[in-house]
Amino acid sequence: MRPLIFALLVLLLSAQAKAQTLDAFWTYSFTADTITNSEADTLLLPADFVSPWSYAYHIVVDSLSGTDTLRFTIQESVLRSGTTDWVTVSTGAGSAFVSPVRLSAALMYGRRQRLIITGSGTQSTRYTVHFLSKKVFK
Repeated sequence: MRPLIFALLVLLLSAQAKAQTLDAFWTYSFTADTITNSEADTLLLPADFVSPWSYAYHIVVDSLSGTDTLRFTIQESVLRSGTTDWVTVSTGAGSAFVSPVRLSAALMYGRRQRLIITGSGTQSTRYTVHFLSKKVFK
């Protein structure tokens, strides 16, 4: 009986370790949300990128009222946790967008990544964010 329990435990632990790794590509979609006036939303990717990755954000923007005026900030961190070590790696801003907006880079240097969407002016803008990444093999 003990060997069976040990074998099941090993199987369970190896399955859990595999579930935490990322394959050759990884996608994630954030639930649609709305920015009103000068609000800001921070969207943290729920992944641990420990190898080189290329990536693209596709942001579908839909103006509900006013003129959609948004600023996009991509930040990365090389640490697995913490709140003060973020570095801005890319920014973009504009208004009256042609949707979808695309933000991309050939290489991600951080271990974690987040997107900050900030509104300005008088507006109400609905957005949906889709993230796609691909492992860079050399």
